[in-house]
Amino acid sequence: MEFIYKLAEYIANYLDAAYGILFVTFTLGRNTRITNNKIFAAITIVFIAVLGYLQDSTTDSVIQDSIIFTICFLFSIFLLNRSISRKIFVSLIFLILLTFSNMFVTYSIVSITQISIEQLCSLGVPRLFLLLLHKIVFFIFLFIASTLLRKQSITYQFCLIAAFLFAGILFSCSVLINITKTGNLTISQETQLLIVTIGICAIGVAVTICVYQMNLQHQKELENTKLLSRLQEEEVMLNRITELYDNNRILQHDLTRHFSILQGLLEQNHLAEAKSYITDVTQKQLSHTTYVYTSSNILNHVLNEKSEQCKKLNIMYYVNISGTIDTSLELNLGIILSNLLDNAIEAECRQNTDNRKILLQLQQNKGMCYITIKNYIETSVLATNPSLLTNKTDKKQHGLGVKSVRKIVQSLDGIYQQYEMDSYFVTTIILPDSTKCA
Repeated sequence: MEFIYKLAEYIANYLDAAYGILFVTFTLGRNTRITNNKIFAAITIVFIAVLGYLQDSTTDSVIQDSIIFTICFLFSIFLLNRSISRKIFVSLIFLILLTFSNMFVTYSIVSITQISIEQLCSLGVPRLFLLLLHKIVFFIFLFIASTLLRKQSITYQFCLIAAFLFAGILFSCSVLINITKTGNLTISQETQLLIVTIGICAIGVAVTICVYQMNLQHQKELENTKLLSRLQEEEVMLNRITELYDNNRILQHDLTRHFSILQGLLEQNHLAEAKSYITDVTQKQLSHTTYVYTSSNILNHVLNEKSEQCKKLNIMYYVNISGTIDTSLELNLGIILSNLLDNAIEAECRQNTDNRKILLQLQQNKGMCYITIKNYIETSVLATNPSLLTNKTDKKQHGLGVKSVRKIVQSLDGIYQQYEMDSYFVTTIILPDSTKCA
């Protein structure tokens, strides 16, 4: 058994060496100095072998740490990207994680099994279990650190899976250490116990990988669903744009005929008929629907739905949008615009038909998002109704839309204002740069 214990120590050292080289590689990224993958792989293996051999050549922890840092840093200098300071930082991070994970696993086992640290440091089954658990935990720490250093997100599902894996293996190793620390087992029994432990850990790792892959697959399916929904929305918008283009071509073709008819009416001094003809053409044949297309399916639906309502109610509807909709904000924006446009449409229905007009502007300027909605008013609203009480028959629904908007703006640390200017009732919302808008 002594041979197996010593072999495990060698394997552990070379695993640490492989972890170190692969950690700095995935975190910093390859440079273009060596483009051949086989040559790069061969050089990587040489560095791993050298690092593992040098670790075995001494038992002094300070010298071992210096060797690990130096080899990892030299490897990054010759073969990896990023600045010198970044390479030093990543190499130090690996060294810190190596030390921390070792202490974390050691004291976790000691606190659970009440075994002495001297027993864990000497050759034997407890030491073997310690090495096995440490390599698994160390790998989890390195994966999380590399992901964070590359500025990628870590899902809570992965953290939960890693926690369950650590807890399961720690419990298994602790139970087996308690069994072996009595010292009454034969070599054959220790061997069998070792095989069982490795099998348990292998099953735990395999289950963890399967669950993680299933989680990734689920995320990809959700993303595909979103992309499919977006594609369907784009197809609808394309059909609407095609319809609008065809209508414009027909309109362009008919304009000559309309002008010819008007010219004849005017030459014959039939002014009333000419005016009636112009009204008929303007309201029926020259009317058009405004189609709005943004990067957000939610906003497309809201804005185009309100456009259809405005067309039916003879309300002029103008939309000015610039930029790209942030997906984290589109749901709140959809709620805000839906409520405010409903209020604006309701207000315009009380105005003279010829003067109904709504203007919507969304823009991003100097890191701030501005939303402005204007609707035409013939007389001052604030002068006669300063509290903006509803005119709806259902008074229980009074102000719910505005309250919802105010609550959303407040949660985003924004500013909400309502005022009158130049015969328009104006609602302005300002959102800080932590949210990106259209």
